[in-house]
Amino acid sequence: MAGKCCESGDCQTLAPDGHSVARAMAEPDIGDIAVIGGVGAYCSSMSPFNYNSHTQIPEALLGEDGQLMLIRKRQTLDQMLENEV
Repeated sequence: MAGKCCESGDCQTLAPDGHSVARAMAEPDIGDIAVIGGVGAYCSSMSPFNYNSHTQIPEALLGEDGQLMLIRKRQTLDQMLENEV
């Protein structure tokens, strides 16, 4: 699978050497949390700069008690365009 920005880091089926490999994944249940360690152009380090005109992503932190805490809200399109000149 690959993301809409078509960056080399978008594909979750590539090994570091560039070959396609199967990824073993557990069958998720409703309410499960999935963590993808490398998300290419979709990671928070790229979105603050509105990469490819994408708005900033929301960020959540998983606490030791298992609760998710929102630590950054999703940016709206209006907020992103506000900085355009």
